[in-house]
Amino acid sequence: MLEAHVTGLDDINEVLSSLPNRIGKQVLAATLKQAAKPTLEAAQANAAAFQKTGRFARSFTIKTTLSRRQKRLLRGSEKSQAVMYVGSTDRKAHLIEFGTGPHPIAAEFKEALAGKEGVYGTTVFHPGTPARPVLRPAWEATKEQVLKRFGELIWRQIEKAKARMAKKA
Repeated sequence: MLEAHVTGLDDINEVLSSLPNRIGKQVLAATLKQAAKPTLEAAQANAAAFQKTGRFARSFTIKTTLSRRQKRLLRGSEKSQAVMYVGSTDRKAHLIEFGTGPHPIAAEFKEALAGKEGVYGTTVFHPGTPARPVLRPAWEATKEQVLKRFGELIWRQIEKAKARMAKKA
């Protein structure tokens, strides 16, 4: 999980804590989603170079749905915090991002492994694949922009939320 730690958020935190938890979370989620768009676009551009079909690039998204592992890492966190995930829905994305080490491949359901060049046998040794980072360089290239954008957008979202609350009251 890529992270960024920001200081100087005391004012924002104070204003958000004055809002009801549900509304504070909505404000944070909307702001995070808008602020993370440059990272998403950079990751999609990086991923476009790896496939002719563009399927891998289209698999990158911004969402709030976290994996079990991500939820476990956040266990015990404040209930009022919002979490956004920028990443790929492709189940092989981590293999592309980090590469694979050398490993044996054994025939499980067939008597032998075969390919274009013929029959290889019951076990072959795969040399591994090199890492082709997509998301890490995207984050490194855009994190300053994302954090600046977050700072600009959060106040607009807070004002909108306060206006909606005042209208309902």
